[in-house]
Parts: sequence; structure tokens; C-alpha cells
Amino acid sequence: METPLQAIRRLLAAVETLVAEEEVLLLAGEYAAASATQETLQTLIDRIAKLALTPAAAGRLDESLHRRAAEILQRRSRGDELLTMRLAEVRTELRTITEARQCTTRLKPVYGRVDGAPVSAALAASA
Repeated sequence: METPLQAIRRLLAAVETLVAEEEVLLLAGEYAAASATQETLQTLIDRIAKLALTPAAAGRLDESLHRRAAEILQRRSRGDELLTMRLAEVRTELRTITEARQCTTRLKPVYGRVDGAPVSAALAASA
């Protein structure tokens, strides 16, 4: 049977793999898949936390586990930075679209008419 420390090491390896996958997905713009990966990561992290609190593991986590956990946190932080940058880009794009829509709305009354009549009426009269 697997000890809590062995389980923590195994789960930590799975977390490392998923964090690397998450980073690739974020760089590729696959946000839905990255979100699903994050849900799986959270489940594994919760399991690690519960195991770490068991009497068999409490106070027995060695330096290599701490180092691996710190590396995981650092990689996840880079993923957060990627998402923050992409969110800023999307906000800029949304602002540009909103401004274009407002401009179009202001111009519509001017360009939506032919000789003072709506374009649809002018087209129907010419038919």
C-alpha cells in the first residue's frame, strides 16, 4: 500500500505534468482546455493538501518536495501573467469594437438615406 508521502510525490508529479500542459494551452490560446486542466489541478492540489496534513506526512515533507512545489507555483504564476496580458489585449480589442460601433451608429443616419429617404425605400422605388 502507498504511504502518504509516496502518494504526495506521485500526485506532485501529476501536477507538474498538468502545469506544463496548462502553460502550453495558454500559450496556444486554448483557454477552455486550460480551464479544464486547472480544475483537474485543483483536485490534485486538494488531495496533496489533505495528505500533507495526515500524521504520517505532517512534518516529514523533505526539501525536494518543497522545492518542487515552489517551482510549480512559479510556473502557475507565469500562467497567471499570460492570462492577465491576454485579458488586457481583449479589453483593448473590446474598446476598439465599442468605439467603432458608436461611430457607425452616429454615421448611420447620414449614410442610411438616399435623397432624404431610407435606403430600403430608395431601393424599392428604383425597382
